Amino acid sequence: MIRHHSFVFALAAAALLTAAPASAATLPSVASAFRHHVVQGASSPRAVTASLKYPYVVVWATSSGVRSKGYLTLAEAQAQLKLAKDAQLINAQTGQVIASNERNPYVGTVVSLPGMPASPLEGTTYASVAAAAKALAGVPEALATNRLTGAVVWSDADNYAVSIPGADSVTFDSLADALAAAQKNPSATVTVLASDQPIWQAAYDVRVGSGFVQSFPTLTSATVFAKAHSDGEVVDVATQKVVFTTAVTYGVYQYLQLVRTFTSESDALAYAKSLDHVQVIDSGTREVIYSNYPTQVQSPYGDTFTVQHGDVVDTWGNEVFVLAPAPGFMKPGETYVSNDYDHWYEVQPGADVYVGQWENPYQTLNLETRSNLTAAQINAFLAQNAVSSSVMQGMGQVFIQAQDTYGVNAEYLVAHAIIESAWGTSYFAQYRNNMYGYEAYTSDPNAAASFRSIAYDINFQAWFVRNDYLNPAGSFYNGPNLDGMNVDYATDPYWANSIARRMAQMETYSAALADEPILPESPDRQVFPYPAGGKGMTTAATPLLSFPADSTGVSPKTITMIAPSVIVSVYGDAPGWDQVKTADGLSGFVNWNDISLQNLLEVTGISYGDSLNVRSTPSAASDANIVDRIPDNVYLVLISRGPAGWDKIEDGNGKIGYVSDAYVEVIH
Repeated sequence: MIRHHSFVFALAAAALLTAAPASAATLPSVASAFRHHVVQGASSPRAVTASLKYPYVVVWATSSGVRSKGYLTLAEAQAQLKLAKDAQLINAQTGQVIASNERNPYVGTVVSLPGMPASPLEGTTYASVAAAAKALAGVPEALATNRLTGAVVWSDADNYAVSIPGADSVTFDSLADALAAAQKNPSATVTVLASDQPIWQAAYDVRVGSGFVQSFPTLTSATVFAKAHSDGEVVDVATQKVVFTTAVTYGVYQYLQLVRTFTSESDALAYAKSLDHVQVIDSGTREVIYSNYPTQVQSPYGDTFTVQHGDVVDTWGNEVFVLAPAPGFMKPGETYVSNDYDHWYEVQPGADVYVGQWENPYQTLNLETRSNLTAAQINAFLAQNAVSSSVMQGMGQVFIQAQDTYGVNAEYLVAHAIIESAWGTSYFAQYRNNMYGYEAYTSDPNAAASFRSIAYDINFQAWFVRNDYLNPAGSFYNGPNLDGMNVDYATDPYWANSIARRMAQMETYSAALADEPILPESPDRQVFPYPAGGKGMTTAATPLLSFPADSTGVSPKTITMIAPSVIVSVYGDAPGWDQVKTADGLSGFVNWNDISLQNLLEVTGISYGDSLNVRSTPSAASDANIVDRIPDNVYLVLISRGPAGWDKIEDGNGKIGYVSDAYVEVIH
């Protein structure tokens, strides 16, 4: 079991493979072997999200297994490498070793045929890939692997194929050579020949001056490269749509999607007129200078818009939302529609007429500002609109507390929960305390995380959004508002509009909301307790701080530095931080990526409304020995492994007993 950090450590292109002895017939890919040993192992870091946040990972061996930590910059990773013993600095995207302080980080493997003696080179270690290749060259069925991750780093066969649509595949024995070739071609894929496993795929192509330059697996890496050119643009390989451009020119748009940019208005118009359902927009003035959208326009959700008492009113089926003061081009008595909730048409007989551009101002409201709503008003709104069984009922004070702690607008937090959890009634909200769909990816919804409580879920969301989406230094920052969040948070291009609509349902937008000051991220956090007796071990040298370091406006005091592999008492966590006490009695907070919980379990797999029995003896023969009942997602302290199928634990109520190990998972 992992806790839910913003730390990212997944190799998106690599499927998971079962670890097996490597041979010429079962050659594991660099990326998949790396992912299996580090992400799936017992020492996995407490984090999984959908994107490659950390491009560099330091991996090192400890007495309890392989441990790892991700870094945003090469300099930070190199600094950690110096602190760890028998460690490697690895490219998180490909699994390649950038640097190592292991004396001999590579090991040779030679597969012997049945009845033949083992090769003397089997198990020999080497200081470098070059040394391994020199020793193993010409030896049949020989290869060299990374001792820590199991990744194959050399063999004398063609190991990788680069495939390009419309062309023959080209093979390489080196992953580095294969990647270099793939990046020079659009839409390329790198595949491990022996397992037919793709480990790298071009998802985005960068064009400069409309000519292809290089391909990339992530939007982030492609955008960084494109930004270095005044006329660079990033093209989504799957859709062939332009998703980023540095040019200040004329954009051809198909609803919300930028298709292509031009430096010449005439060229843009000529191209647009060859397509259906597009507009040409001046990127400087945002003026629509050409459109061949349908003469009959329909909004994405089928809603229509009118002006009443000076406000835009959204009518969607039986629901009516008073959104915000109307722009000047919208008049009472007329009906308006939009195909993207940005460009607006007046409904007229025969044809809808384009009249102007406007969006719900909640979409651009800085979400680091305070809502005008009180806890009582939020509770009243939920009581009126949500069913009584909704997990959101009565949570108004929790939303306000999360706003005041993390500086994230409470009205947004409520509206987002409504959209993602169907007003607090979804399966994940009811059964996993997960109202925001965290880790419920489109490709695998059941991967959704579990949280200890709804209150924890709300606090986690506020912390996560403030630090990763609203903070300019955050991994997914595209502006501190719903439009900015929509870039990376959701695949639905109208997600921001949906949340803005629910925010308006709670309170019609007024210009005064934009004048609210930016809220700080407070050093005072609600700590969600672990059961008594929890222990953790530091995984790196880490400072013990007087309060969390992601607070804004104030800096914590460093109480002491805690060395790696030190056992501390853990009392609970505020998302991102563990509250701990050292053996010499010093208390404070440590970054939770720097500590591995040693003896905590989470109850899991219990049906909603049911509970896990804590028994006085390791037996389920009768109910006479039940001493406590624990609901799903609650934390327990592991005392010892009992007889087969049972764990001896202490729960948060101070009860000691046995639970079935089928319903608990280790938390790292």
